[in-house]
Amino acid sequence: MKPLLTSLALLCCCFLTAQDRVIVTGLLDGTAPGAKPRAVELYVAGTVDLSAYVVQRYANGGTDPTDIALTGTYTDEFVYVVNGTEEFTIETISDTAYVAGASATLELLDDDLRAEDTIGIHTVQGRTDLSPLAGNVVTVQGIVTGDFQDGLDGFYLQEEDTDADQDSTTSEGIFVYAPDFAVTVGDRVTVTGPVEEYFGQTQLRGAGAGATITVEAMGQGLPVAVALTLPRADSSLEALEGMRVQPVDLVITDVSGLARFGEVTVTPGERLVQFTECNRPDSAALAAYTAGLAADQLVIDDGRSGSNLTPIRLPSGDTLDASGGFRAGATISGLTGILGYGFDQYRIQPTDTDSLVLSGNERPTAAPDVGGVLTIVSANVLNFFTTLGRRGADTEAELLRQEDKIVAALLELNADIIGLNEIENNDNVALARLVNTLSVRSGHPYAYVVSPDPGTDEIMVALIYRSDRVEESGTAASLTEPAELFTEGGTNRVPLAQTFRVTDAAGSNVGEKITVCVNHLKSKGGGCGAGDDANDGSGNCNGTRAEGARAIVQWLASNPTGVAEEDILVIGDLNSYRMEEPIDVFLSAGFENTKTLRGSGKFPCAGGPPSYTFDGQWGSLDYALASPTLAQHVTGATAWTVNAPEPAILDYNTEGVSNALYAPDFYRFSDHDPVVVGIDLVAIVDQVSNSAAGGSRAELLRSGRSGYTFVNVSRAGTYYLTNAAGQVLRQGTVATEGTTVSVDKLPTGVYFVVLREPGVGQATFKVMVP
Repeated sequence: MKPLLTSLALLCCCFLTAQDRVIVTGLLDGTAPGAKPRAVELYVAGTVDLSAYVVQRYANGGTDPTDIALTGTYTDEFVYVVNGTEEFTIETISDTAYVAGASATLELLDDDLRAEDTIGIHTVQGRTDLSPLAGNVVTVQGIVTGDFQDGLDGFYLQEEDTDADQDSTTSEGIFVYAPDFAVTVGDRVTVTGPVEEYFGQTQLRGAGAGATITVEAMGQGLPVAVALTLPRADSSLEALEGMRVQPVDLVITDVSGLARFGEVTVTPGERLVQFTECNRPDSAALAAYTAGLAADQLVIDDGRSGSNLTPIRLPSGDTLDASGGFRAGATISGLTGILGYGFDQYRIQPTDTDSLVLSGNERPTAAPDVGGVLTIVSANVLNFFTTLGRRGADTEAELLRQEDKIVAALLELNADIIGLNEIENNDNVALARLVNTLSVRSGHPYAYVVSPDPGTDEIMVALIYRSDRVEESGTAASLTEPAELFTEGGTNRVPLAQTFRVTDAAGSNVGEKITVCVNHLKSKGGGCGAGDDANDGSGNCNGTRAEGARAIVQWLASNPTGVAEEDILVIGDLNSYRMEEPIDVFLSAGFENTKTLRGSGKFPCAGGPPSYTFDGQWGSLDYALASPTLAQHVTGATAWTVNAPEPAILDYNTEGVSNALYAPDFYRFSDHDPVVVGIDLVAIVDQVSNSAAGGSRAELLRSGRSGYTFVNVSRAGTYYLTNAAGQVLRQGTVATEGTTVSVDKLPTGVYFVVLREPGVGQATFKVMVP
C-alpha cells in the first residue's frame, strides 16, 4: 500500500504558480437560457485569493476569452486535499450566463505536480472522460489485473481496494501501454510516465518518453471486481474504465464482428429487437428507442488489436472451430474482465473465464416438429448462383460447398413444398441444379414449378416440391402488373403461385389442395424516392412493399392458378417486420401469421423465433401467412434458427479462416432462418395451448366444428369469449372437466377465449371460426 499525501490544512496558500491551472467544474449546472456550456479556466499565482482573480470564458468555441468576475463569499478553507487535487465550494458567481448549483465546485489542479510524487489512479482518471492530467508525467502504483501485451501491447493496473477513494465518479483502473515489459497478473507495479488519451481511453505511456516501470511485489490479491449491470450511460461506465468488472445477466445480441474484430455485443436480459417488430412505426418513438439502445449494450472483446486474426478467440478463451456452437441469444454468466474503451465503444476484455457458462438458444440439431401431414417451408438460399463471381459463389469449389449446405438443410427439413428466395434468375439453370442434387441425395423425386415470368431481376423466387407426395393441380401464375411494383428495376420481385394436390395415398390428405404463393418484397436498402422512404422505423421503400402486398392480396383473390381454392399460404421474405404496413395489409385481408397462430409467448414480444438480425437487432422478415380457411388446419409453425444466430464465418466461402471452419452441414446455409409450417388439410386442429405465464395447465380441445372443450382445468372458474376487439360475446362457468364453449353461428374470423382459474391466474386461447 502506498502512503497517502498529507493534507495541507492551509487557508489561503496552495503553492500554485502562474502556470498552474484551476479548472472550474459544476458551474454549468443550470445555465441561463441560450447560454452554451463551455470550459472555463482560471490561472493564478502565489497564494489563492479567489476574489482577486477572474474566470476566462471562451464563448461558443472562440479563441478570445471574456473575463468573468468572481464575487461573493467563498469558503475560506479547503474542503479536502488529496493527491494534489484541491477543491473549493462556490456559493455565488456574478456572471448571469452561469448559475452555481448546489454541487458547483472549483477544482484546483497543480500542473507542476512532481513526477516522483505517487498519486492515485483515480486522480489521473478524474471525474470526466478526459484526464485532468493529460500531458503530465505522473507516478502511480497498483496491481496488474490483466496482461494483454501480446494483443493490446500493454496491461491494466488498478488501485488496491484499501487505496481507492470514495468517489463513485472516478475510476481506480488504467491501461499502461508497455509492449516490451514483462508483468504478471497480481504484480504490484509502480509506473512513471506521461498521461494521454488514446482513442478515447485514458492511459499511461509506459514505453519510451522517459517512462519507468518497477515490479514492487508479486502474487498480490486482486481488487474486488465490480458487478456491472446494464442499461448504463457512458458517463457511468467511464467511472469504471480500466477496472475489474463482472457483467450480470448479459445475453449475446450480435456476433457479426466475431470473425473480423474478435468481438461480440451483449445486452441485458434478451437480445435487442428491431423497433417495428414490436412497435408501430413512429418517428419520435423510434428516436427515443434508438437513443436508449446505446446504454443497453457492451462489447466483449478478445484482448487483441487488429482485424481478421486467427484463430478466432471466443469470450471463454476457446477458439471457434467447425463444430460451432457459439451463437447469438446465449446468456453469458461467470465472466470477469476489465472494462476498457476503444473504437467508440466500451468493451470488456476477459481475464477470468474458468467459471464462464453459456446457456440458452442452443443450436438445433434437427428440424422442428410442427406436426401435420404436409410440411411447407419458406427458405432463403442467399444468392445461389451457378454464374460464378456474381452475387454468390466465386468458384466452383465454393458453389459445391454452398450447395452442400443448402441441400443438407432441405434434406433435414424433408418438406413437401418449398418456397425459395434469392436463387439466380438464369433460365432455371441454378434451380434445376439444386433440385437435381436434392433428388439424388434424398432418394426422393423433387421437381420445380416453371414460372411463367420470373422478372428481370438477377434473383427470383421459386417453388419446388416432392413429386411423389404432391402434384401441380393448377396453372402456375406470376404477378407482373403493375410493372412499377414488380418488373421495373429496384422494386418487388415477381411473385409465383401454384395450386398443389396431395397425391400420397398413404396419408390422410390425399386429394386435398392448397395454393402456395412465394414472394420477395423490396428490400429496405437503397431509396425509392420521396414519400416512399420512411424515418419511422419501417425503412426505405415501405410504400413499395405495402402496395406490392395489396396487389398480391387482390391477385390471390382472383384464383390466379385457375383453381378456386380458399386454402392459401403466402410465404417468403417480405422484408417487413411484424408491425409494419405490408404485414398489416395481409392481416387485414384475413391472413394469419402462422408463427403466432397458436399463441406463442416466445421472444420477441410473443412473435416466435425471429428469422433475421441486422446491426444486432432481431425481428422477422420471413413469413408463412395462412388464409382464414387454412389457418384452422395449421398444426404448428416456427423459424428454424440454424442461420441468423450463427457467426457468418461458418458459411461456404473459402477466403481466409472461413476455409478451415467449413462443414457440409446445414448451419449458416443462409443469413435468414427458414420458416417451417405443419398442415393437416383434413383434420381441424383440435388442441389450443394457453398463453398463461403462470401455472395454468388448461387447454382447449376442438369439439366438432362449433365448439371447444376445456381439459386440464385445476380449479373451477369463469370463461369469456371475445372478438378481436375485446368485446365479450359469451361467458360462463368452467368445471374442472367437460365444459364446452360454443362458437356456433359466429362469423368467420379469430376469437379469444379467456379462462380465469381462482388461485391460478388467467389463460388466453386464440381460436378460429371457419
